[in-house]
Amino acid sequence: MNKKEKNINMMIKVIKDCQEHKEMGTPSRVWSTYFRYALNELEKDSVLVSEAVNKKPGKVIHEHTFPFRLLRDKLMSLEEVDFLSVSNILNKFHVVAKITSEEDQKLKRNGLNLKMPEDWDKKNPFARYEAVGISIYRDAKKS
Repeated sequence: MNKKEKNINMMIKVIKDCQEHKEMGTPSRVWSTYFRYALNELEKDSVLVSEAVNKKPGKVIHEHTFPFRLLRDKLMSLEEVDFLSVSNILNKFHVVAKITSEEDQKLKRNGLNLKMPEDWDKKNPFARYEAVGISIYRDAKKS
């Protein structure tokens, strides 16, 4: 089993555990924190950076191009939590990029730190970045 398969299997277990906790009435801050820590394990190999990160060194933020809460809710709402359903969602929407703190503030100022744009096509995980003019690409240092 390769690393990606192990990570997806880990997330399957996490999703099922969190769904069970949610059904039991466990406060969302408890199971959501567990969910976030598990998802963070998948982010260690992030290879996307904004253009500004390389131009202006400074504080770098690891940011979900598709907001964490939306990804969490999409995974938590799965009726069939299996390898195919989880990997499809993760492959489409679990994208992490390094952006500057200024770019992060730009997302917040435009009300796009926790949600996708109103005209989002439900497919493009980079829509928030495109809406505020953040350009991202593969990090040559990690490739």
